Amino acid sequence: MKRSTQLMAIVVAVFGGICAIGCTIDPDLDPFDDLYTPDQCTGTTPDLNGTWEITGTGKRSECRQDFLNTDKFTLSSVKIPLVYDADTGELSVGNLQVNSNFQVKSAVIDRACVEFTTVEGVGDQTIEYRWKGSAKSDNFLEGEFTGLGPSGCDTVGNFSMSR
Repeated sequence: MKRSTQLMAIVVAVFGGICAIGCTIDPDLDPFDDLYTPDQCTGTTPDLNGTWEITGTGKRSECRQDFLNTDKFTLSSVKIPLVYDADTGELSVGNLQVNSNFQVKSAVIDRACVEFTTVEGVGDQTIEYRWKGSAKSDNFLEGEFTGLGPSGCDTVGNFSMSR
């Protein structure tokens, strides 16, 4: 074996070993852990009951279908009736005017900070978004979102919610 080939084999083995040891993904890693400072959650919990519209922009990547990848991803929702039970902390979707299986999977409300996960079936695929934002008033929230789907896409961006 030539010396350059031997050297290359050693480099590949070393980097492969380093990656095998140090490149594991922490399942408990939360990319939103540092999103808020304590002073951002001050104030009162907004009245989330009512009809809301979500808009946002971001980036969508890692899609199995390349045409879905974009640095200029935009989203907008139909008007979504939300029902919030302050006693239980449960956030749910009221009666939608369109035929959809859109639902709130989970929600955590901490004063002005609002975090919720939505799931929607589109054909035979599922799109799941995690929204994390803060209320600027009873009629406006803004923050960041991450998403999975369709076609294996990873999505990140900023959103606003208004009524």
